[in-house]
Amino acid sequence: MQRATLVGEVTGGGANPVTGSNWEHVGVKPDVPVPAADALKFEHTTLLRTLVADSKDPGELEWLQDMLAAAESGVVTPVDYSRMR
Repeated sequence: MQRATLVGEVTGGGANPVTGSNWEHVGVKPDVPVPAADALKFEHTTLLRTLVADSKDPGELEWLQDMLAAAESGVVTPVDYSRMR
């Protein structure tokens, strides 16, 4: 239904989706194939890059750039996005 972008590996399968087809032993193929161990870091940095590109506030931009640099270096920490406007 294209409501999300799937990142990661092909799932194991085992469902009867709305389309009436069957994923049993086939699985769901991700939109962006990434090893499962790297999926969180990949998506986290992708989101931060988008936020950096869209940021208009200098203070917010600096904060986002710091978060992006940390994420790119392998540090994935929970982010409080509520401080963004």
